[in-house]
Amino acid sequence: MNEHEQNMPPPDLGKHPEGFNGTEPTAQMIGIFQPWTDEHTKLFERILETEVDQVCIAIRHMPQPEYELQPPEVGKYIEDALGAKGYTQFKDYVIMIVPNITRILQQKEDNEKNL
Repeated sequence: MNEHEQNMPPPDLGKHPEGFNGTEPTAQMIGIFQPWTDEHTKLFERILETEVDQVCIAIRHMPQPEYELQPPEVGKYIEDALGAKGYTQFKDYVIMIVPNITRILQQKEDNEKNL
């Protein structure tokens, strides 16, 4: 396991010392992020400004020839881009590597709206 893989464990459901709390409302950004662009950063910032106080960035693992970077490398680029804007992993966001998820289905909870 390399240094970047060690920085991307699933978050503990409790509160991380940096501040990310797995039990608090969290937005999810899921994608391949090759590359992570300024548009991704703007979306991330808009989420924090208008939706919730923390984001889970889920990097889809899609080992295909057209994708030059492996998910841990993508995670490092994301961490660098967001760090340059003053955001901190495990405080403002977590990065997770997830399977090649192609559909997200959610059962609506009685108290949830707009899902």
